[in-house]
Amino acid sequence: MRILMIVAGGLSYNLSHAAALLRYRSARDVHFETPLTALVWITSAVSVGLTYAASFVLLRDLGDGSLWWKLSTIITCGTMAGAVIPELVKVFTSTRSAHVREIVTSSREGGASLNILSRVVAGNFSAYWLGLAVVFLMGFAHAVGSHGLGELMQAGVFFLLALVFVRKSFYGMRIQTS
Repeated sequence: MRILMIVAGGLSYNLSHAAALLRYRSARDVHFETPLTALVWITSAVSVGLTYAASFVLLRDLGDGSLWWKLSTIITCGTMAGAVIPELVKVFTSTRSAHVREIVTSSREGGASLNILSRVVAGNFSAYWLGLAVVFLMGFAHAVGSHGLGELMQAGVFFLLALVFVRKSFYGMRIQTS
């Protein structure tokens, strides 16, 4: 799988580069986040497709025949974490974000305390949505993995949760805690 993900990264980069050239060739101004976001989503889609294909080829005869799609779905939860978390972060940190504009406005028009409060509210709101996304993805992976993986592995639940986060951290998008 690791080798396939390297292949997926290279393939996705080339696809994204070709799409960006077609889309932005004559554009005067391109916001830097747009092609990067496209690259993340293209890479995620290619990775999910390759994950299901490789799992089917390698694991279709193991267990009761459902192991391949269960493991692929769990890995896909990690891939989705790698795609969804940056989107949620972008809502609170993008230069085009309403939250950033609100902080800028409070910095200009309010005092230091209003500036600090605006930042704390945006940060807490961001942490809430990131946490909710992680809980949902891990819960979904647990629901898929808790049916049938327990008989094959002694620590199946820990294995599937590790798959989600190892997969997510493969993209280098880790949740930062302070």
